[in-house]
Amino acid sequence: MKWLRSLGIFAVAVLLLSISSIRAWAVVPQQHYVRIKGSPCGVNHLSIQDAINHAANNDEILVGQGIYSECITINKNGLIIHSARGPYRTIIRPPELVPAGVYITGNDNVFEGFTVEDRTLNGSRHPHAHRLIFVQGDGNLIADNILRGRGVTSYADVGILVRGGGVGDGVASDNTIDSNEVFSVVNGILSVSVSLTNAAEGTGVFSNYVHDCNQGIYIDRSPDCFVGGNIVVNNGFGVAVRSRETTQLSSAGTILTGNIVSNNTVGALFVACNDVTVGDEFDPNDFTANDIGILVTDENGNIGTPTINYNNIEGNGVGLENDSSQQVNAKYNWWGDPGGPGADDDGDGVHGDTVIGDVDYDPWETGPLP
Repeated sequence: MKWLRSLGIFAVAVLLLSISSIRAWAVVPQQHYVRIKGSPCGVNHLSIQDAINHAANNDEILVGQGIYSECITINKNGLIIHSARGPYRTIIRPPELVPAGVYITGNDNVFEGFTVEDRTLNGSRHPHAHRLIFVQGDGNLIADNILRGRGVTSYADVGILVRGGGVGDGVASDNTIDSNEVFSVVNGILSVSVSLTNAAEGTGVFSNYVHDCNQGIYIDRSPDCFVGGNIVVNNGFGVAVRSRETTQLSSAGTILTGNIVSNNTVGALFVACNDVTVGDEFDPNDFTANDIGILVTDENGNIGTPTINYNNIEGNGVGLENDSSQQVNAKYNWWGDPGGPGADDDGDGVHGDTVIGDVDYDPWETGPLP
């Protein structure tokens, strides 16, 4: 029977060794693959930041799949930083998000193909605003990323923030936000100026999917921006544009075309906006199924209204509400019925969207714009 006892002891020993090996394997740190393309040394950097620190201007950094628990500062120019396997397999989880998870102070950089997510606790350890990506330089491209916030909080968290201040002349100019998904954050995409030397201008916001935010896309006192081809759904405010010319900060020259803005509390909000264009005959915006399709207001002595022509405005609780002190030009829009706002000329039992306030909507389109 001794051989049976010995065999049992051997089996237990093998089992314990196997469990020990599994445990040892489980705690081995993940090996990251981060390389500067074309670098003669061929070094594999263990973090994205380490690669940035060793890179020269205009280098390309290729990031392998994995979870990266780090904050990143891009303070060089012309870098191309992109993932090898795309955002679903290349995830950045910053331990802190002040000033940001990804902080870009350089110019003409590309940051592409990552998930950046806020996994911090929304409590006493982080009682401040978080920024997933913060762009302060000029001419940067933020593309094909997934930005996941910590949910709607009492803090002014931002998915992608564009604002100068402390970098160059203090104005973040001509940055492009393209084809990102942004969700579960207070402010989805925000281009904002707070002073003449802490400002943003010429921000391009294209083809993004922004959902489940308090404010989806917000152009706040940032001139000459372009918001086009975005899908903005299930937010408090879908798209907002604001000027405060009494402080010399304006969003004049901003254009919105080709956006799908649906199922928001307010589809689009325009605050004291002169020289802002909403819609295009060949690339209309669709404002549909919002509680209020478009809302226009003044603010603290600042007045102004956008030009709202060539849009599809239908299926909203209210199509357009003008609470400002000036008339709104809203000609050449489709209101959901050939007879225009409030009509049911086609007899289908569905009336054209209503208009509230001083709005010039005549003539209107008699069919949907393509």
